[in-house]
Amino acid sequence: MPILLVTARNAEKSVNACVKGLGVPARIHVCDADVAALLSLEKIAAELSGADLRDVSEIIIPGTIAGDASVISEKTGKPCFKGPRHIADLPAALRAVSEKRASLSCLLPADEMLGSEISAEMARELLLVRERPAKYSMKIGKKKPVYLGAGISSVIAEINGAPGLKERDLLDKAAYYVSSGADIVDIGMVSDEDNSKKIGGMVDSIRSRLDVPLSVDTLNEKELLAAADAGVDLVLSVDLSNSAVLGSISVPAVVIPRGAKGDVPASPAAKISLLRKVLRAADMKKVILDPLLAPLNFGFSDSVDSYIQVRKAYPGTPMMMGAGNVTEMLDADSPGVNALLAGIASELGIDLLFTTEGSVKTRGCVRELSTASKMMYLSKKRNQAPKDLGLDLLVLKDKRMKAPPPDELKGVKSVRARAAKPCILEDAEFRIYVYGDIAVICYKADRPFLKFSGRSARDLYSAIIGRGLLKDPSHAAYLGRELSKAEIALSLGKDYVQDEDLF
Repeated sequence: MPILLVTARNAEKSVNACVKGLGVPARIHVCDADVAALLSLEKIAAELSGADLRDVSEIIIPGTIAGDASVISEKTGKPCFKGPRHIADLPAALRAVSEKRASLSCLLPADEMLGSEISAEMARELLLVRERPAKYSMKIGKKKPVYLGAGISSVIAEINGAPGLKERDLLDKAAYYVSSGADIVDIGMVSDEDNSKKIGGMVDSIRSRLDVPLSVDTLNEKELLAAADAGVDLVLSVDLSNSAVLGSISVPAVVIPRGAKGDVPASPAAKISLLRKVLRAADMKKVILDPLLAPLNFGFSDSVDSYIQVRKAYPGTPMMMGAGNVTEMLDADSPGVNALLAGIASELGIDLLFTTEGSVKTRGCVRELSTASKMMYLSKKRNQAPKDLGLDLLVLKDKRMKAPPPDELKGVKSVRARAAKPCILEDAEFRIYVYGDIAVICYKADRPFLKFSGRSARDLYSAIIGRGLLKDPSHAAYLGRELSKAEIALSLGKDYVQDEDLF
């Protein structure tokens, strides 16, 4: 017997998309309201009381509706439970219920009851899209290949100045990118240098440690050919100055609208015209187009239009967007910027997002773009705005405020905090630094005698207290405050200076 899903008019299409293909028998009842927030238990009960529910096994209402859903059960004679608060969580809830792995509640939303189930469902969904899809436009790599045209943007992470790095640093950077969510690791070469003889060694070194597609980023013709000979999975970039290599390599290549003298036209039409010149010698089955994203106030809007026009001109050809061109040239926190760029890429069907972490302010960009790409994929698949998906890039802000203080605090005497009294001088002085970990250096008479290191403020102050290095409560409170600031700075990638505000 089918489950009856109750929703409002604006959500009907999204609920249908969630149920489609699940294999769970379900029927949808659309209430006389535009949004679920306008529904109440009484309104739903009144609508369903006259409906034919003989073939329905149970009723599931939106989890946002307040009150006890058993009110509807009493009116209809059918069990009624609360579904999840967000439509994105509906497939996991329906699957868990139909397979008898969980039960729903009349009082609590399904996402509160099925937290682990919902997380697992989302992970399965994202894993499936990375496996070989039924339809795709290009395959990059052999081990753990990336499939373009499958509906999700993949992330290329560039190792800047790779030829100048020691092997250990090169490997550590590549491993860090993969752990951050990079789908392809790019070996970034150095402009105006010929390091073609180093490419084979770098490729072999990374391949000995990681099973991930590799690319090489250079405009040097010798380096492009050396990269192809070394067995990389992708080369970038090919322009009018080096387009002759297209006839000599068999791997996919990124093609950009750049003239023989390094000139890049501003208008979309001129870019398309130049791309066509470069593509004369190309096998269109092996090219990826990148119209080149410009920084803000330096042609950004026109460059976005270029992606739109190139997508129209070459509807079936894979495309790449260099998100790092914007994040590196903008003094703003990168999570929201990367989310917006991934959204543009999703709307235009852009297959690859290219970025790097070449400066302190762009640390974390690979993880951010990877998360944003997944958000946009889920958003498009579920026909839902990129919110309430179970993934987010909220770092300094929250979606909701926590509950207010409990009622029992009303009437309790309040003491207003005043300026702190000076600490009693102790034998030990502490200086705190953040570089990779939190380091606490203990001094006596201006001479260091002990060092504590770690990533947790609690672990650090517990170790310091355990050694009897603190006697004054005010000093202990000060140390706890500073260590908490250091932990926040570490997690956000911010600079920490003792006794200075983080924000």
